[in-house]
Amino acid sequence: MITGSLYSPSIRWEEYLCPKFKPYLNDQHKWKSCGSATLSLITRQKAHLIEKKLPKSQRHWSTLAFKRYLLSQGYTTIEVTKRNITNTYWKHYPLQPNHIVVMNIQLNTLEASWYVLYQNTLYHNMDEEEDFDSLFFLNKPPQNVIVVYHPKWRGKHAFKKDVYKTTLICPANHTIKYQS
Repeated sequence: MITGSLYSPSIRWEEYLCPKFKPYLNDQHKWKSCGSATLSLITRQKAHLIEKKLPKSQRHWSTLAFKRYLLSQGYTTIEVTKRNITNTYWKHYPLQPNHIVVMNIQLNTLEASWYVLYQNTLYHNMDEEEDFDSLFFLNKPPQNVIVVYHPKWRGKHAFKKDVYKTTLICPANHTIKYQS
């Protein structure tokens, strides 16, 4: 996980809860990269069609390309950093089971893969991860962590008005642009 800026703005994580999210679990394995499968799981679009949107210069989905694709489809993405997640009272846990947490996880020295964590279930390639336990993230550390949000997943107890909508997160300087 990246460190982030010392002056990162406080994020109201509770505004990005998604209790109505339903992962798209499609067993038609018609993709070449797990990033396409993960994007399909989130957006409910067919993975082989998403794969065609992969930048030509890449064989796999980079974090920046992954976020740009979601933003182009109307989703909000917030990159979780050590600073913006710990910018709170020490007993407070900002991320909750109803957040859609997408992670680029380092599997070994040469391989990384995209995962989705939602309601304490870890998904990989449109399947529930069976070997998920309390030590998973120590043995397979996340390189990048992103919270994904869309207003259609908001529950009845969420905020009535979207005060902030994230439009872009730049990985170079970790700034967040908001629109009111």
